[in-house]
Amino acid sequence: MKKWIFLLALPALFLLTGCQKTASKPEIVTTFEPIYEFTKAVVGDKVDIENIVPANQEIHEFEPSAKQVAMMTDAKVIVYNSNDLEKWVLSVQNNGEKIEAAAKTNQISGDPHTWVSPKEAILEVNYIAEQLGKVFPEDKTTFDKNASAYVAKLKKLDTEFDTLKNAKQKTFITQHEAV
Repeated sequence: MKKWIFLLALPALFLLTGCQKTASKPEIVTTFEPIYEFTKAVVGDKVDIENIVPANQEIHEFEPSAKQVAMMTDAKVIVYNSNDLEKWVLSVQNNGEKIEAAAKTNQISGDPHTWVSPKEAILEVNYIAEQLGKVFPEDKTTFDKNASAYVAKLKKLDTEFDTLKNAKQKTFITQHEAV
């Protein structure tokens, strides 16, 4: 009797295991949260994206695990801030493209924190959109549209920073040291 139940249950077992969602490899890997946010704003839900540096980890001290290196190797694109900040990205031999988001920014020598300036962030977002449009040409129009919408938000943020010019208190507390 038990054999018959097992034999009847076997096809159902195969059907259920066939319905499991398999983990997909991300097409884009970003290095840390600001670059992830910029890239996600550009691609929306068009492309699978994953960030590798946890939000609670210092980017300056980060070293990718073997699993993360394998993920980056297989990704179509790695988006990172700069060669000065994520030096380890240069040693990753990926099969796709590497996009240095800060390539067109006005970097201050020795200070890789370009994303903290809305004006520089705008340059990064536009560059990410431009480069991703070359890798995913079928989505270029969407990327450009999404980048424009995000740039509008960054421009608004930049004008809000102007209100700080008249602030009496000139000391600011941040979660990260920047020059």
